[in-house]
Amino acid sequence: MSIGKITHTIKYGSHYLNAISENQVFYALSSVQHTMPAGAKRHPVNLCLVIDTSTSMKGRPLEVVKRTLTNLHHYLSPDDYVSVVVFNDRADTLLRPTKISDFGNLTRYVMRMHAEGGTEIYQGLKRGYVQLVRSPIFRKSTSLLLLLTDGQTYGDDEMCMRLVRSANQEGVIFSAFGLGDDWNDEFLDRLVGYSGGEVAYLSDVEEFEELLGKFLSSSQNIDIPQLFIKFETHPAVEINNLYRMKPGVMPLLSTNSSFCLGSLVDNTPAVFLFEFKIKPITGAMNRLDLLRGSFDPRNFPKGMKFQADKLLLSVELDLAKEHSNAPDGNVIESVYHISLYRMQAAARKMIRQGDINTGIATLKNLARQLKSQGQENLATSVLEETQYIEEYQRYSGSGEKRIKYGTRVLPVVTRPVVRAAPTRKVDL
Repeated sequence: MSIGKITHTIKYGSHYLNAISENQVFYALSSVQHTMPAGAKRHPVNLCLVIDTSTSMKGRPLEVVKRTLTNLHHYLSPDDYVSVVVFNDRADTLLRPTKISDFGNLTRYVMRMHAEGGTEIYQGLKRGYVQLVRSPIFRKSTSLLLLLTDGQTYGDDEMCMRLVRSANQEGVIFSAFGLGDDWNDEFLDRLVGYSGGEVAYLSDVEEFEELLGKFLSSSQNIDIPQLFIKFETHPAVEINNLYRMKPGVMPLLSTNSSFCLGSLVDNTPAVFLFEFKIKPITGAMNRLDLLRGSFDPRNFPKGMKFQADKLLLSVELDLAKEHSNAPDGNVIESVYHISLYRMQAAARKMIRQGDINTGIATLKNLARQLKSQGQENLATSVLEETQYIEEYQRYSGSGEKRIKYGTRVLPVVTRPVVRAAPTRKVDL
């Protein structure tokens, strides 16, 4: 039997950890690579689309969705399966799991779609999960649950969370497309954070077909559907945050000392930024093992086998304070990208809490930083948003999400001028 490999490289924010009597933050950048066994074939895709058909989708949004669904088969392979669920106050199955080679014309199905009622996301996700499980290829496929919504769910947030986490343990990868201004991006981020999928923002429904096409085309290149890490940290260390850096910044959430990192795609390295909170170090030690763990690939085709590196993040302590501590450039670029993303989040929080002037100043600083990165269009959007906030004391309808998701997907972030290692005091 041919054996595939999962390997990783680590770059640290600095060569040494400062031995200080204060709390500090330390960064590490992990790049995960894989090689497939010789002659390996990828799993087929088992896709369920869960489409919001509440009243707000009436008219052009629903017509564009219908048009897009009739072209689904262009983006998938003949052995893939697709199902479609629609929901408002309740959920219905528009298309049961169907093999793409038997797909035919979906027009007669989409003509049954109409918009009415409210938005109960749990009803849609639950029925969508059932369709994935009922697919004849469920246990031998890459199962994708993709939500499209333009609204907020009410009262079923925790049920959605439990469902997505449970489905993830069964091999289901959850992703979401948010349309327009009214959907709850923080809620969908949490759902996807447990699953290793992605959240995308559509400012206009006309973007749906292109975005769905890219999503489905990428699904054709998934080698390993799910990669988890199981970990334990030193008692003085906590994982403050873990970010997947590509295709856009995505905060990941842990469950029972494990993270779902998402899928490994077509020999493309997956990059993750660890942010550790470290308490004051006591006792005599020369090195601190920040994290020990293992990679756990799941739901790849039977007959395959993978050999995976052990995960060890360990750094030497500078007890004598005699070493230069120049930061790694790649880590700094990633931390800088995260800082831009956090800057918009901080401004958003300030403005919600009524600290308008500080929020505006933070956004103007963000615009300057974006301009220095060559992101002229996004910088201009941020400045235009500050003018709106100055006049109306709140964000415009699309302002928050346009800036948030714009800072997530910056194509290139170049190294800023750095004068010190990326460690700082934090309040734990």
